[in-house]
Amino acid sequence: MNWFEGFGILARSQLIPPYRTGAEHLVRVRTAYRLIAVAAHLIRSLTAKKIEPVEPIVYSPTIDLGPRQFGERVEQSIKVQNTGSKDIVLSRFSTSCSCAGVEHRVAGQLRRVDSVLVAAGEEKELVVRIGVGGKLGAGQAVAVSFATDAPHQPRGSILLTIPRVEGGIYVEPAAVSAGTLEIGETYRKVVEIYDNGMANVQINKVVASRPERFSVRQLPLTEEARRKTHEIAGSLVSSIEVTAKSESEGLLLGEIQVFANGSPTPSAIVPVFGCVRARMLATPSFLVLPYWCGREVRYQDSVVIEDRLGKAIRGEVTRVPSGLKVELTAVASRLDQIRVIVGLVQTSERLVLNDKACAVQITISGEGWTKAIEIPIKTFSLEDSP
Repeated sequence: MNWFEGFGILARSQLIPPYRTGAEHLVRVRTAYRLIAVAAHLIRSLTAKKIEPVEPIVYSPTIDLGPRQFGERVEQSIKVQNTGSKDIVLSRFSTSCSCAGVEHRVAGQLRRVDSVLVAAGEEKELVVRIGVGGKLGAGQAVAVSFATDAPHQPRGSILLTIPRVEGGIYVEPAAVSAGTLEIGETYRKVVEIYDNGMANVQINKVVASRPERFSVRQLPLTEEARRKTHEIAGSLVSSIEVTAKSESEGLLLGEIQVFANGSPTPSAIVPVFGCVRARMLATPSFLVLPYWCGREVRYQDSVVIEDRLGKAIRGEVTRVPSGLKVELTAVASRLDQIRVIVGLVQTSERLVLNDKACAVQITISGEGWTKAIEIPIKTFSLEDSP
């Protein structure tokens, strides 16, 4: 006889008469039902399979590091627990900022972690190191991401936040964005520097990382400006002016370094970005005349001048070198483009290179503006056959 049969005999014995009273009958029925319930529970416990959690890796999705000092190195412990019945490998750790990294302790030393095995029921401790370098007075956030081999939890992410970066000086705006400038266009931007609550802040110098593309200088403060305060960053201690150099096309990409209180390293860095380009675009940018096209010699070619802003333009020929002829024509359905056709007055089948260069000048005008465009022409001398 097994235990199941024993429970059955006991249950039936409670229901076999005689019963002395009705109350005794009720007690026996209740006892029989309890025995049956206990047997059912034992059957479920012995036969049911353990249910695996859908997301076995457990961790805190957000961690508040509290206010931190600018330049501080923060080490934060992260605990990751495996609540499943199978080992899980965490790998491909990455951070949203180069100022942070994920490590673990090996023989008491912190080492960069590439992957880590978290055994079933085990908890692992990792360490995130963050260099505090956010905008002073503002917050900083770093996201840590990793992959797992858990079927229903392939990725994990933890957000570490610093609600306020303290100390040092505060600059506003935090970056200088010049946008897109035309060649020769003037652009200046004033950046204000606040003491961020520190006493006796002195700005020693400001340096442009690319002086060929933009310059920077300190501006004198008026008495009224010295009394200016910021809602979160203290008192105004200096103002600097950033000026773009737009004589030629190219990127305005670099930074302004602000040195304070004799520090050999910058107390604040202001990124600078933008670009300089001509409003008028000539395609191609130059012509070679005449030129060979297969077995045939061509004595004219064309350039399309386009307003990059898409505005309607008009053109007028203002200079034509000797030996050339120029014609302006419209481009179908494009009011922002003009076609310039340049040809040679004389033609010959015998060409002798003489390395002569010249330029055709076209004056382009729009609503309230005029600009001269030069199209370089590379020509060959033409001689008849002897």
